[in-house]
Amino acid sequence: MQGFFDYIKKLAVKMVIDALYANSDALAKKIADKADIPLLSEKQEKELAAKFIDGVAELIEDLFEEKPKKNG
Repeated sequence: MQGFFDYIKKLAVKMVIDALYANSDALAKKIADKADIPLLSEKQEKELAAKFIDGVAELIEDLFEEKPKKNG
């Protein structure tokens, strides 16, 4: 049963990561529309938001990657 739950978790994480990458432009636009950073233009805000989204996706990948189990 644990194997089934591990599979579901892996599938869910992959779906979230894929959704972040697939919708990166739309999500970056939403973030840029809400953020008002005085020294950045709208285009720069969108680029920063896109980098943030990519960073979040990579962070999720790193958090849920397969790691060898520690003994003891």
